[in-house]
Amino acid sequence: MRDCLPFLRRGRPYITLLRLPFQLKLGPIFGWGFLMGGGSLVNSIKVPEMIAIFAAFHIGAFGGLTALNSYYDRDDGPIGGLWTPPAPPKYLGAFAWSVQLTGLATVALIDLRLATIYALIVTLAFGYSHPALRWKNHPWKSVAVVAMGQGILDFAAGAITATRTSHSFPLPLSLWCAGAGATLVVCAFYPLTQLFQTQDDEARGDRTLAIELQKCGGASGPFRWAQALLTLAAILNLSALVAAKEAGWPLGLLFFAGLSGGVWKLELWRRDYLRRQADPTDLSALEARIVDFKIVHRLFGWSSLLFAFVILVYLLHDSAR
Repeated sequence: MRDCLPFLRRGRPYITLLRLPFQLKLGPIFGWGFLMGGGSLVNSIKVPEMIAIFAAFHIGAFGGLTALNSYYDRDDGPIGGLWTPPAPPKYLGAFAWSVQLTGLATVALIDLRLATIYALIVTLAFGYSHPALRWKNHPWKSVAVVAMGQGILDFAAGAITATRTSHSFPLPLSLWCAGAGATLVVCAFYPLTQLFQTQDDEARGDRTLAIELQKCGGASGPFRWAQALLTLAAILNLSALVAAKEAGWPLGLLFFAGLSGGVWKLELWRRDYLRRQADPTDLSALEARIVDFKIVHRLFGWSSLLFAFVILVYLLHDSAR
């Protein structure tokens, strides 16, 4: 056992930089596509296959791409999902590519359509992070990459996986609304996850979406962006459920309560953020970054759990029918 400890210590930074807890928070996007694509939990043979596909995308593709991003950026300050990331180890680049290619091989053995989507995500991630392209350095290119990779393509992967577990076909309108709603949720949170690292981004010369929104709309810019997009996302997602499933007033009430709570929490955060900007002596720069880091990840986590709850309830309901 003692002989294994040095190996485990050396391997820990690699696993940490996959940022798996953060990747799981993106899981409901895939699940939403699975549900709205007509997915079912009845077929016991296909469910393990669905889990393998989910793991390949959210560990292989998304985990690998965040590790690759850390390899290129050499982060030594807070990043999405990690307050104190470990120093990028020597073989992180090779590790990130091996994780991504393992995931690609897994989905290629199952469905070539999924392999195509996976390859597109990896390609977008490479352009997002590689110094020669570095699309993350441009606010609108970066949000387009995130919207496509973590929103549209992840949702599409879930919808295609659904066709392998069920013979039902989704309504085109509901599928389009659900895909747009899921993508807007990702886009809403994107600049908020950059707020606590704007100093590091500016020092590197990166023009992130959070920085650009603050230039255009002041310190409130990222919050107004998130509130507007989350509201539109809730309308689209609820419309998709009403069109595709049995949805009564309790569901509408749940969506309204969730949206109201989220928008109000963002408003409280915005006011606190403005107060700290007006009085920088209230908290040290480090303490302020910790506050913003904790709030955005707590808010993102609760939003993800609520989304996952709705998906699971409908999947179980559909499977019991």
